[in-house]
Amino acid sequence: VYRGKNRPILRMREEVAVFGGFAGGETDREARNWTENRTILDGENSRRCVEGANTSVLDGFIVTRGRRSGGGGMSIQRQSPTVSNCVFLENSSYDSGGAVYVFEGSPVFTNCLFRENTAEETAGGLYSTRGGAQVVNCVFIGNSALRGGAVHDTTGTLRVANSILWGNSAPEDPEIAADTS
Repeated sequence: VYRGKNRPILRMREEVAVFGGFAGGETDREARNWTENRTILDGENSRRCVEGANTSVLDGFIVTRGRRSGGGGMSIQRQSPTVSNCVFLENSSYDSGGAVYVFEGSPVFTNCLFRENTAEETAGGLYSTRGGAQVVNCVFIGNSALRGGAVHDTTGTLRVANSILWGNSAPEDPEIAADTS
């Protein structure tokens, strides 16, 4: 478990892939097991965990207890990373995107779990605005916000495929909220 102090724990860099799930004795990436060998980025409820970058890869991490405006767990600003096999757990935002906030980006999320994330305004799980985020084979459960408990897309082209959104809460649009211009 890495515990930073004030800045995001991990700032991704373009074209850099970061993989979790290693026990230490593996000789290649395919030998890792991210479900058994947990690699945790813990924001300790005081900072964002991850900032995304173009063509970067985040794979096999638990991103937890991030707290920040515009994406407590992860913020993606005009970038298009790939995020796979990650768990976003108990992150929060003062406004939108408790787990993840996307602004003018086209990230791809595959095989991720978004659980028990909260936002004081919209999208406890994933907030995307003016972008083209894709969500494939993901699960959103127990997330909450005032609108779009799991997901909220504004003026973008969010694509959700083969994913489960269940048990999320919001007074308006508990699973998915969408606004278009």
